[in-house]
Amino acid sequence: DGKLTRFRPPDAQASHAVWALHIDADGSLWAGTFRGGLLRLRDGRFERFTTGRGLPSNIICQILEDQSRQLWIGSHQGIFRVSKASLDGAAASPLDVVTYGTPGQGQLIYLKPGEQAPLLTYKQMQNCHSLSWHPDGKRLAVAATNGGSNGNGRLVDKEGKYKGNNSPIHVFTFPV
Repeated sequence: DGKLTRFRPPDAQASHAVWALHIDADGSLWAGTFRGGLLRLRDGRFERFTTGRGLPSNIICQILEDQSRQLWIGSHQGIFRVSKASLDGAAASPLDVVTYGTPGQGQLIYLKPGEQAPLLTYKQMQNCHSLSWHPDGKRLAVAATNGGSNGNGRLVDKEGKYKGNNSPIHVFTFPV
């Protein structure tokens, strides 16, 4: 209709800048914030999800949705998956931990919902910070920091100066 509508959560703070946006298949708008967690705008109302409600980080820099309508979230604590139903209180545990670690150390663990044993464990992953599923549902690309970086992917020399940014991209293929 050519009209701009502005939305602002009632508990918004200047320090909670929005870093990522995603509109899901149901029409909800998700916003990843800097230190403000994950926001959902649905039916004109905001709801905030933070570490106090089970998220591993309040710094959210990417939001994707897979074919199963799960949210995959890139954060400063790695990448994790969260069930939208669990955020509505329909499930006992909202998160499947997918990545964790600190700059230069970390793992990627892929868990199928409801299973205890991981489908994939990759222990040579640095700090994961972004991911993307291929539409075929068989391939997952993960960007990570370099070993020897300060956490942002840029290598540093002995004096602490940046040598460049060449963060690796890992592509994993899964059986159907």
